[in-house]
Amino acid sequence: MSSSKVDIMISTADDQFSPQTGFNMIKILNDLGIETNYPLQQTSCGKELYDLGDFGTAKDLGEKLMKQFSGSNPIVCSSSSWVAYIKTAFPKLFFNTAYHIENHEFLARVHDITDYLVNIAGIKSTGSVFPHKVAFMDNCQTMNNYGLHNEPRLLLQNTDGLELLEFPDFAKHTCCGMGSVVFSSDFEAISTKLARHKIETALNMGAEVITSTDTACLLHLQSHINKSKINLRCMHIIDILASKNA
Repeated sequence: MSSSKVDIMISTADDQFSPQTGFNMIKILNDLGIETNYPLQQTSCGKELYDLGDFGTAKDLGEKLMKQFSGSNPIVCSSSSWVAYIKTAFPKLFFNTAYHIENHEFLARVHDITDYLVNIAGIKSTGSVFPHKVAFMDNCQTMNNYGLHNEPRLLLQNTDGLELLEFPDFAKHTCCGMGSVVFSSDFEAISTKLARHKIETALNMGAEVITSTDTACLLHLQSHINKSKINLRCMHIIDILASKNA
């Protein structure tokens, strides 16, 4: 494909807990001939504060984010829930404000990486190799507020050696237990039961790996997997799409 340029947005979870995911996203894009720009000053999108009801600070962070990603390049994000939040909360935060027009322009530029690859760049395969049975888990906010569904599945289906497994409907539409920023701590018993339900279902499916388009949910599940010493691992879809011989 002809060379193009995108700006890279890395979620807080990836920055703090899975930085390799960010590097892998850049590698995938560069290998496909897409030039990348990483704004070094970027910080949080404000999602966590918005979830806590601190709309004023969330708005301040949103304004800061739009300034940090000024320009016209597409913005490719490592977190589908961040994109879902931006596309649903920013119109409320910036409606009829001084950033009303900037917000509309910004929203049109922001994409989850699988959305960008499939729908903007027209790419159906990253040339990845991953010979494992992989269960794909939809992120709740992404599924409900972004509508991302087929894109990550298409890229996984075109990964050499990978067997894509789908959660049955009773588990597909059930939260993994991570919830919002405080749910897993304030409602620990419910959160734990939901996580165990998702993990046990994946095991019964014969999955070796659980993947998703968002790191926070995967970190939540991996913590329960590690605690129970279960032979299962969680990987961000970016890390799978960057794999050449895992």
